[in-house]
Amino acid sequence: MSDRGSVFVEAPARLHFGVLDLRGRLGRCFGGLGAAIPSPSLLLEASPAPRVSAEGPDADRAIEFATRFLAFHQLSGGVHLVLHRTIPSHAGLGSGTQLGLAVGRALAELRGLPTETVELARATGRGKRSAIGTWTFALGGFIVEGGRRPGSEKIAPLLARFAIPLTLAVLALTAAPAQARDACFGAAARDPQCAGASASRSVSPSPAKARTLPNSPCAPVPGQQDPPVCSFGVPEANATDTVALVGDSHAGHWRAALAQVAIAKGWHGLSITHTSCPFQMAVRDLQGGRRSSCVGWKWDVFTWFAMHPEVTTVFVAGLTGGSGVVAAPGKTVFQTSMQGYLDAWSNFPDTVKRIVVIRDTPKFLHDTDTCIERAVKRRKDPGTACARPSKDALDPDPAIAAAAKMPRNRMQTVDLTRYFCSAARCFPVVGGALVLRDTTHMTGVFSASLGTFLGSAVDAAFARMNQGS
Repeated sequence: MSDRGSVFVEAPARLHFGVLDLRGRLGRCFGGLGAAIPSPSLLLEASPAPRVSAEGPDADRAIEFATRFLAFHQLSGGVHLVLHRTIPSHAGLGSGTQLGLAVGRALAELRGLPTETVELARATGRGKRSAIGTWTFALGGFIVEGGRRPGSEKIAPLLARFAIPLTLAVLALTAAPAQARDACFGAAARDPQCAGASASRSVSPSPAKARTLPNSPCAPVPGQQDPPVCSFGVPEANATDTVALVGDSHAGHWRAALAQVAIAKGWHGLSITHTSCPFQMAVRDLQGGRRSSCVGWKWDVFTWFAMHPEVTTVFVAGLTGGSGVVAAPGKTVFQTSMQGYLDAWSNFPDTVKRIVVIRDTPKFLHDTDTCIERAVKRRKDPGTACARPSKDALDPDPAIAAAAKMPRNRMQTVDLTRYFCSAARCFPVVGGALVLRDTTHMTGVFSASLGTFLGSAVDAAFARMNQGS
């Protein structure tokens, strides 16, 4: 048994566009076309346990896949699985394969086994006919697979993979069955298509659980320490572009959303973050070694970018309000923070063609989790019962203010506040998803639910850059 803690796996839904050769007249049976779509998606948590158990939607199927995987590898012991979010069943979205592969990947991580997707498919009994689900799980994008030779047990080979515009995925989603489960989960509940949907009186994850959950999955880049870098999205060898997410923990909590955008667009994503250290040149109001660590990290990041010209797009975000920096002479803390961002961005090399600033999230009070738990017990809607006035929850964002002074053909902003707040109030629970795990940081569950909407906003930002407006 591994002594590792919980492992989280996210997986996109997939669309199957048809079979190339059903009867195998050209030497291979089946073959087909398909694509990964960023939403709906699956979020699974796995932790070591003496027996196989599961909770949440599709728990029985998850147990079946886990049992099959362990038997395939002749392993004893078990695992406890928590399905925080699932793909609707019987809706043509590949829920079975994505669940099976996600369970297999989680167990492989816990047991120190190979994580190649083809091996996961063999161990969980998936990909016996079509391999569209297998390859979309591995690579995302638009997939062409070549079918299986008669009598062969091998997974059908990948013939081609292409990135697809996120808008194509959104259009595909609107055609999904109206009764598909979780269609209005999380940020989607704030979308006009979900207007009139009944308010959720449940919360996922619970406030107590949320405090223990890590950020979204990110694979450390081997040998990279100064600064530490981890990767998400599509493997570098298959990527159409390389992007970076840079900043403090308020940049890091957007990674679950950006990972879905990266999968849809075929991007290789790199996450470079440092707690309590926004990526700006203003002096951070930290004590002793924490301050010097922050300063050193920033210069390491500049050096890293100079050595990695493959990164063409950078996403940045940081704590709002401008607090936490030492005010420069004659300037307020907010003005100092704003200038600090401008100074940092001017140090990016010319190989960084596009910079996107994501507005930070609203802030809630320390007793909000208690309010949510009380509302759930009383069967009230915790989102509205514990909402905070927008004027109090939303601080001015110095990074957004700084971006307004940058050239429009290189710098644009993204503001998804409407998915957190109405004009009057900000909601700590949206569509049954807990928004923040503390007073200022998003849960991975809610961040992931923003993937589709972040992707659309990024598309619009890129279009404005191209227009220089």
